[in-house]
Amino acid sequence: MKRIILALCLFVFCFGALAKVEDTAVRALQPGDIYWVKKPHIQLNNNELQGHDRRSIVLTIHANERGLITSVEVVKSSGLDETDKKVIRAVKQARLKPYQVNGVFFPVVVSTTFQLNDY
Repeated sequence: MKRIILALCLFVFCFGALAKVEDTAVRALQPGDIYWVKKPHIQLNNNELQGHDRRSIVLTIHANERGLITSVEVVKSSGLDETDKKVIRAVKQARLKPYQVNGVFFPVVVSTTFQLNDY
């Protein structure tokens, strides 16, 4: 009887731990599923874009369950190193609306494209 109770307790403990890990898993979102609380403020001039007004950069953005940007990775560069760095800095200072499902907040990851125009 003690072994059955012990086995049952271990099962419940292990299952509960697995459920908890699954509940906090990062959610991969599409660009249309994110909302900015504080949008990235990107100011570029013609010199920074080197005369090209249709450059773009694709970034993967990681945010925690509070919507704070935790990391940013370049998926496709604009081709201009300093411009990429400036865009990354702006995105890191931005903030996403926290993502929640059924009242539970989740960290997220999303890849999105920023069109870089002469501002």
